[in-house]
Amino acid sequence: MENFVYNCNKQKKTFPKVGDPMSDKIISGLTNYAKLNFQFSEDDLESINYSLAVIFSEFEKLFILFVFFAVLGKTKEFLLSSFTLLLIRCFSGGLHFNGFWKCFFATFIFFAFGLLVLPSLSISIGIQYFLIVVAIVINITCGPIASKSRPEYDAKAKLKFKIISTSFMLLFALLFVVIKNNPIMNYSFWVVILQSFQLFIAKGVSMYEQNKNKIN
Repeated sequence: MENFVYNCNKQKKTFPKVGDPMSDKIISGLTNYAKLNFQFSEDDLESINYSLAVIFSEFEKLFILFVFFAVLGKTKEFLLSSFTLLLIRCFSGGLHFNGFWKCFFATFIFFAFGLLVLPSLSISIGIQYFLIVVAIVINITCGPIASKSRPEYDAKAKLKFKIISTSFMLLFALLFVVIKNNPIMNYSFWVVILQSFQLFIAKGVSMYEQNKNKIN
């Protein structure tokens, strides 16, 4: 994946491209607007650009899925679930696949389970609380895991991403406790659990690849 460069404090800073020229131009413009009009640090600009790149790269897949779930009458559920997922995944990362269709298929399976399969399960509120705690712990211990196409971030940036994603998960946990009787929250609940599950798997894959490289 190519990179785009913008000038910041007379030093070049390299950020990932989405791949689509129009999307890359918009992301570059928004990042530069934030740089020129707000007193963001280099790490803040890095976080902003990373989030925008993830959102734009996911938009096409999410639009197709939106149409699919709208036909099934799950429009509100899909929008809320997508919003919940993007808030967390933008900063925690997870499993990544090469190629649009592989990524699309994985995303489809994710939302199919999150919106059509798991919400039909009947589990106690105690188990739900337990799973949320486990999800938060996994996010803290395993994240963030970025795509190989993204640049490697330093420890400070990774810590910031971890804090942001964990904060969103804690906010969700609070909302879930306060409005747990709202059926639509059940969909976001399963999205959070699925996100932490695939993050755990991604961590295992990452550790396996690192050990494999050491052996070779």
